[in-house]
Amino acid sequence: MLKIGLIIGRLPKEFIENNDDKLQWELVREIGDRIEHDYLNLLPAEVWPIIVNDIPALRRFCEQTLAEAENI
Repeated sequence: MLKIGLIIGRLPKEFIENNDDKLQWELVREIGDRIEHDYLNLLPAEVWPIIVNDIPALRRFCEQTLAEAENI
């Protein structure tokens, strides 16, 4: 299983700075860590907006970034 917090921690600082306006990096990392380590205390009302809104947005960002990288 890929751990989003670890992956974000391995991204180059320049990449995060260049894409700071596209994603709330620290928030994504914090949510990933919380889901991994504090999952017993998560409430469905907290998780559902992440599933519906944030994960699709993260997926679109990743797909767009990969498509742009392929065109370089």
